[in-house]
Amino acid sequence: MTEELSEFMSGDEPPIRVKGGSTIIELLDDHASWKEETGSNKMKWFLSRGTRVRNEYDVFVLVRKPAGQLRSVRLVGKKIQIHRDAQSWVEIQATGNKTKVTSHRERLTLGGFDQVLSHVHHIAEIRVDSNVPFLPGDGELIEVLILDTAKIRRS
Repeated sequence: MTEELSEFMSGDEPPIRVKGGSTIIELLDDHASWKEETGSNKMKWFLSRGTRVRNEYDVFVLVRKPAGQLRSVRLVGKKIQIHRDAQSWVEIQATGNKTKVTSHRERLTLGGFDQVLSHVHHIAEIRVDSNVPFLPGDGELIEVLILDTAKIRRS
């Protein structure tokens, strides 16, 4: 028996990818861009377009373990934190059905046709609400994919 995707609901916010290594937060939509919140000194950003269906994200984390195997984890959460260390992190959170990115120490650099936020520090830890799908020693963080999906129904 094959399972078919019969319904897929989503808001119209674009997917967001966090690449491993240095903190790179990239929009995967040519029609959206990051906008700086007025007076935030490059610490607070929001999306130029889109409205979320809900204030939760579907988060997929892909890690290459030290022995070379790939491990993926899917989580649902309201807040994603990308840590450099205990004192410095970037937070992605939906408030009022809009995604906001806040850096808690370092300014973020805007690039890539206004679709990439970054800073040069290595990612040490990822948190999705109270879950920690990536820690130092887990291997190499390949990427984190953050989606605005509301419901998937299979028939």
